[in-house]
Amino acid sequence: MKPLLLLIPGMLNDHRVWADVAELVKPFSDTRVAQVLTQSSISEMAQDSWQLVIDEPANRKIVIVGFSMGGYVACEMLANPMRRVNGWALIDSSIQLDSPEASVAREKTITVMQSNFPKMAQNIAKYGTHPQSHGNQALMQSILQILLDVGGPTAIRQLQAIAQRKDYIDALKALSIPLHVICGVEDKTTPPALSEFSARTLPQAELFWIDEAGHMTPQENPTAVTHALKRLVSKVMNQP
Repeated sequence: MKPLLLLIPGMLNDHRVWADVAELVKPFSDTRVAQVLTQSSISEMAQDSWQLVIDEPANRKIVIVGFSMGGYVACEMLANPMRRVNGWALIDSSIQLDSPEASVAREKTITVMQSNFPKMAQNIAKYGTHPQSHGNQALMQSILQILLDVGGPTAIRQLQAIAQRKDYIDALKALSIPLHVICGVEDKTTPPALSEFSARTLPQAELFWIDEAGHMTPQENPTAVTHALKRLVSKVMNQP
């Protein structure tokens, strides 16, 4: 039986952020993509995400993969498990709460989104990608279109949920399952130092850098992300 990868999108993303990765992992895993667009808290996102795997057979290997905000959801799930999980991955995410500076920046972002979301979406698409990606019109248009389709009201609700998330570092330190921390080398949204902290702090963590990628690694370099996930699945399948 193939393991099941539960793929959790980030803020302002839907299932399309995982489209390339979901296709590439088919030879070695099945996938399900969580929906995180309608909830008002990270806890609610986690509860809804659990429903996608809760009824799987007890002997099926489950791997939770959280991208950006989806990483916060993954942390919530693993700190409050509803079934056994065999491995997990944090992609361009963090286990730390916001700094005071980051909290102020989120409030400013909300204000700008309320006044001109389409312009803000263009800025997010550019800021969240590697400079080399900017010349790939198809990629940049795909990223922008997802942002626009998800829309400002959802983005604001997600930002508010992120600001209210809980600190689960101590609970995560108690885990004894493989973790892959994956980050774009040019990630300005969740800078590499945050991934370095996660890999240094949590047990059984291995750090993977994604070249030629900013924050949007699942879309910018899905092949490299898939390679890191394949290695994670191999570890999981070799465990009892």
